[in-house]
Amino acid sequence: MATSRTVNGTRVGKCKENITRREVERFDGIYRAPIDKLGPFGRWLRHMLLDAIVVGTPVLVAIQKYRTPFRDRLMHILSYLGTEDFYTPVILVLTWVIDVRLGRLFTLLMAIGFYLASSGKNLLRLPRPSRPPVQVLENAYDWAMPSLHSILGVVLPWYIWIYTYVHYHLTMQGLIILFCVIAAWSFSVMFSRMYLGVHSPADIVVGGIIGVLLLSLFVRIDDYLDYFIGYGNNVILQTFVCTIIFLALHPKSDPPTMSFGDSVVTASVAYGIIVARYRTVGQHAICSALLEQASGATSIYTIVIVGVARLLFGFPAILLLRAVLKTIIRWTTFQICQLANIPAYSYSDYAKNSLQLEKHHCAGFKLPPIYPKERKKEVEEKEMDDEETTESEESKPQPSIKEEAAPFNVDTPTKFVTYTVMTWAAAEWCHYAFVYLNLTV
Repeated sequence: MATSRTVNGTRVGKCKENITRREVERFDGIYRAPIDKLGPFGRWLRHMLLDAIVVGTPVLVAIQKYRTPFRDRLMHILSYLGTEDFYTPVILVLTWVIDVRLGRLFTLLMAIGFYLASSGKNLLRLPRPSRPPVQVLENAYDWAMPSLHSILGVVLPWYIWIYTYVHYHLTMQGLIILFCVIAAWSFSVMFSRMYLGVHSPADIVVGGIIGVLLLSLFVRIDDYLDYFIGYGNNVILQTFVCTIIFLALHPKSDPPTMSFGDSVVTASVAYGIIVARYRTVGQHAICSALLEQASGATSIYTIVIVGVARLLFGFPAILLLRAVLKTIIRWTTFQICQLANIPAYSYSDYAKNSLQLEKHHCAGFKLPPIYPKERKKEVEEKEMDDEETTESEESKPQPSIKEEAAPFNVDTPTKFVTYTVMTWAAAEWCHYAFVYLNLTV
């Protein structure tokens, strides 16, 4: 008997007698990954990195011996400093109050970091630390390596330090204070992930290496990149096409995880920033941060009051715009899929209403053997063990194996359009609103 469910008027489901090939492969005890297609080298790399993850288990066990309720709460707060929920208000403060160019480049760097981390996770599909013996203080439903917190914890805080050092004339005392704040922010975010038991030292080290390489490259091209998106030809069209291509090339995970959705969100945020930058070239007097408008005669009191007023007006307005756009676009996408008879679903609804498997290492987690001969031998042994069972079940009706197209995830276009428009509004239209409301100095 067929089982199906209806989501926003669209019927999604599958027949119990039909088992997709993807499901059959998922339950054979071996976790495959796209990098396995590179052959023995790709499989060897996964085995080596998995060994590095497992080797770090005693370090995490030693750290958790020093846990206390206060330290647990503190580490949760420090871990929050490496999430997109924290970086969103940081971007708005940079764009509206401190330095609009820094906010723009900060956003682009964040999007690149998200893409590299999410692609790496889905490309390798390696588990988080073993549970037990590690006692985990935070649920983790995504793959482990490389650590997103580690990559962003390197590139974003230290880019602020480098940008400030190059473009601002701070006193030696100011530079030392800023350096200490940046160093504490960066290293505390990375350490908190090990304290909470969701990342091994290997995850942190690999993410840190990627972050250092990315930051080293970005600081060499940031000026050229900012000039191009402002004065290049057909920038909006070119960046749209490039964004779609990179999202199409993003490795997928089966079963799906939040990685691709996060990449869609940050890519659309970067695209919205680019659209605003291209449209506002020559309007720096209007579309500039508060500190850029201030003169030597402007009092600190005025800057603080106007800056707080900008945030109190702009942040709720952006959140309201996001809620309205998300509702409209999501409903519209479902209706289009229903009219076109396209199976559709929402991964966010699926994640809320279904049991999510945590990606922690366990005894049953296996990787494909490095060399095909080992795989062939394993298959032959399994066939010999199951031979008697197979003969006794030949008379029973067997499920048919067939390819079945995956339903369309409406969250993808919903997130892309919503966050593109939302960021565009924050980087351009909010500045017009600030001028209209006289929130300037």
